[in-house]
Amino acid sequence: MQHIMVGVLTLYEVFAYFFLYSFLGWVTEVAFHAVTQGKFVNRGFLNGPVCPIYGTGMVAVLLILGEYVSRPWAVFLVGVALPTAIELITGWVLERFFHNKWWDYSSRRFNLKGYICLEFSILWGVAVLFAVEVVHPAAVWFVGLFSEFWGTLLIALCSALLLADLVITILQVLKLNRILGEIDRAAEAMRKGADLIG
Repeated sequence: MQHIMVGVLTLYEVFAYFFLYSFLGWVTEVAFHAVTQGKFVNRGFLNGPVCPIYGTGMVAVLLILGEYVSRPWAVFLVGVALPTAIELITGWVLERFFHNKWWDYSSRRFNLKGYICLEFSILWGVAVLFAVEVVHPAAVWFVGLFSEFWGTLLIALCSALLLADLVITILQVLKLNRILGEIDRAAEAMRKGADLIG
């Protein structure tokens, strides 16, 4: 895994950064909502302490930037465009298939169907610039601490846990959607009964 290249990263680094930034993204989301709402809220789609959208986004940023990763203007522009696109596509897919919104920017100016908004797109650019300039050097150091054997073993374990969490979460959401559908059908029958009596 450490000898297979994917752009400027090894396959090992792709997986390691994916899991690390998925966890750090989850921590950031939870901390932000703890401060703004005064309580713990698991903000991820999954049950576990990961937000894969952050891991996917950061790995994609690193791969797209390649050798331009040292140019702040390029990092900012990619940081605006890529997370915004990921947020738009992911938001649409989650609502389309699971009939639920995990975030909603409808109350903010310059939004597109509540999936994205200009304010957060600019914040994504600043956040990605901060992540590349400040967080990523520490991530490189941390990932480098593990030998090939232990690193690969840890990635395999994280992958198995993520897959199990994904399956369990999807089953839970589908069951909830079925129950909500049954409630809607019962409410419709009651409405029709009330109309008939009326």
